[in-house]
Formats: sequence, C-alpha cells, structure tokens
Amino acid sequence: MAHAISVTDGTTTINLIASGGNMIEAYTMDTAEDVNDPKITETIDILFVATTGPNLQTAINAVENLLRAAKHRQDKPSSFPKVFLQMQVDGEANSWRAEIIEGRLKPDETVLRLWPNFKAKYALMLTRRAWEGPRKELSISSNGNSAATGGRSITNNANNWIQIASSQVGGVLPTPIELQLTNTTGGSRSYRHFFLATNAFSDPANFSHRLAGGSTTTIADSVSVARVTTALSSTVMGDTQGRTFKPIVRITTLGGPVYCRPELRDTSDLISLTPDTKEKYIPALSTAFIQLDSLALPPGGYQTAWGDTVFGLVFRSAGAYAVTVESTQLTPTDSYQYIAQLGNNIANNGIITFNNIEELYHVGGQMIYSNKSGRLMVWPGVTQRIVILQDEGSSSTTTQTMSVRAFVRERRLTV
Repeated sequence: MAHAISVTDGTTTINLIASGGNMIEAYTMDTAEDVNDPKITETIDILFVATTGPNLQTAINAVENLLRAAKHRQDKPSSFPKVFLQMQVDGEANSWRAEIIEGRLKPDETVLRLWPNFKAKYALMLTRRAWEGPRKELSISSNGNSAATGGRSITNNANNWIQIASSQVGGVLPTPIELQLTNTTGGSRSYRHFFLATNAFSDPANFSHRLAGGSTTTIADSVSVARVTTALSSTVMGDTQGRTFKPIVRITTLGGPVYCRPELRDTSDLISLTPDTKEKYIPALSTAFIQLDSLALPPGGYQTAWGDTVFGLVFRSAGAYAVTVESTQLTPTDSYQYIAQLGNNIANNGIITFNNIEELYHVGGQMIYSNKSGRLMVWPGVTQRIVILQDEGSSSTTTQTMSVRAFVRERRLTV
C-alpha cells in the first residue's frame, strides 16, 4: 500500500495522491515548539493532474475552497466544520488526521508551462494542529468496578471517579476526551451543572479528593469570621505537591447570606498561608455544588515532602447564622471543566455526550449544554482519574448514579 494523503471536511474529500491523477512530489514536514497547543507549518508540493483545462481548474479550486473553510472555522467555530489533513502511512493500519488552521496554494514558477498538458504544480502551505489517531474507547475502572469498556458506574459523592490505566492512552501529547454519561437513577433528572476534572499527577489512585464537612455559626458583625477546618496530613501534601486545586462545597444548612473563602493555615492553625483567596457570596441555602477560589496545596511551590497543614472554609456575615458544610471536594486542576445548561430534563437511560474532541456537548443531538471553560484533557502513559460532580440547579443528590464511557483520539507531533 502506498501512502494516502487527503484533505477533508467530513463531506468533501480530496485525495492529494490519486491513481492516474494528483501526485505529491515532496512533503516538508515539521514539528512544534509548543507541545501544549501545537501549531505546525508545513509545505506539500503537489502536481495536480486532470483530463481537461477546466477540470484542472476545478481540482485546484476544490482545495482552495477547503482551505478557506478551515480559516472560516477558526473565526466562527460554531458555524463551520473542521477541515483535516489525513494521512495513512504505508504499512500502518490506521489513518491519522490533523486539523488545518489555515493554508494557501502557491503556484510554482512552471505552472503555466505545464498547464497545456493539464498539469499544474503548486505548493500547499498550511498550518495544522497535532496528528490525531482513530477514535477508540478506553477501558476504565471505577469504585468497585474493574476496568472494562461499555460503561462503569459512578455515584455523585466520594465515588464519583473513573480511573484510566497508564497503558490506555498512547501518543505523546495530552488529548481531549469524549465522555458519555448515562442517567441510571431510575427517573428523569434536571442536570444543570457538571464539574469535571482530571488528576494526572497528584497520586491519582490514592489521593482522597473528598473532605468531610462540619458546622459553625457566623458572628453578627460582618467583620469577624467563623471557620470549618480539616487537617491535611503530610501524606496528602505529598500527593498534592504544590499543585492547584479548586474547592467545591456542598452546604446543607445556611441561616442567611454569607461570604465564604478557602484558606490554608499552618499546623498551629494561627497563620494563614493564603490570605489573598477571594470570597464567594452565597445568598441563600442551596445544596447545589459551589465553586470556590482555587488555591495551591500547599502554596510553597512544587515539592514532594511538605508537612501537615490545615484546610479551612472561612465564613463571614452580617448576622449570626448557622452553617453546615456536608463536604468539600478538593478538585484537581490538571484539567478542569465546568459545563452548564438552562433547561431540559434527561430521561432515565438518557445519554449526555461531552465530546471534547469535536467540541460538541449534547443530548441526542440537541445542543443543550454549554462548555464554560476549556476542553477536558487526559495524558498519555500515566494512570489518571477523572472526577465528575453534577447538580440540578438549586439542589444536588449524593446518591444519584451514572454510567460513564470514555473515548479518545491519541495525539502525536509526527507521523
């Protein structure tokens, strides 16, 4: 089998190597300096071949139209499909694709001399993203469920995670993940907010991401504060290693409006290590999950041997109000995603698709969900966990279950 190279938007596909037709004379490949968001500029020398002059012009214009569509996609991603350069190297079982960001055809100096023979030489100059392999389902495990494809069950509490073994994601780059979440609660649910996060580097298989809660009473002078605290051991600090986490809290008692901010203190519980974290205004009781300001655990930089510390939720208010925190999730931010929708219930066994590969978030083709952050990513060659929380707008239920499936297209810089 010879190499196969084409340009496609999923509807129109143009083969740059065709039997009796177009030929690639040279492909000057390159790689990226920024591997987090690769943008790679390359040149492909193409000899267009046709049976008539008009057919030759049509073939050239067809490529130019796809290149123009690729540029439109960057300007208006919700209005145009992605355009890909596809390649299957001789001897490989699968083809790889790379999204084209922009490109143009530059005519060779010999273009008019060859034209009467219905041939024309052009340089296809394009900028693309990383190569993506075929879509594949990952074998994942969850609490009490060994690794398998086809769906693993999670619960909307401390057992809200799936684990991906180090052998499951190949390639050399972090890659967007597609999650399919099936409502398995036995009834229709009005999911409104999803909080998803990848822990790839903070001891994912052992890190306890859910903290127990506590109760306090605020002081009625709007200046003094009350706190709910949890001791974090040196073992926990050895897992977090100075990385950033976002606390997400669930409050079950609230006597009135309060301000809340997260903080860390030393083991004496006297000195705040994070005096600059921002407050969140909580106007009334809601058991929905509340995102607080992110903070480093601990804030001293990367190290594997940090000592004990104390995590706290600091409350202040203008009245003396009772507050009960049911739990706090220390949400890793190796990759973090917040997704919301305004309406629509999800029927029992209904499937929600968060396709970060194609950037489509929907239920049965209805685009009712909106991504409020970046794409959720996973890493090659490491054991990692994804934690998933959801609420129903003004409330949450910690016993609700879902079945999760995960898919990726592994990414690499060179073919």
